Amino acid sequence: MPRKTVAIRGLNTELYTEVFSMAKKDGKNVADVVNNALEQYLNNDGTEAVTAGQTLSNSAEFIL
Repeated sequence: MPRKTVAIRGLNTELYTEVFSMAKKDGKNVADVVNNALEQYLNNDGTEAVTAGQTLSNSAEFIL
């Protein structure tokens, strides 16, 4: 699927900064981390909360 720029109104800038730092440390980009988080959220139908530090099926450490 082609990628394009998407603006997210109301996004917590502190969260974004933390995600940016963690992604950079892990050699990833923010888009990949957010895409994985959104995919995980959709796969769980949005009903199951994931807490920081809990390992997800895609090896991410957290979900937005």
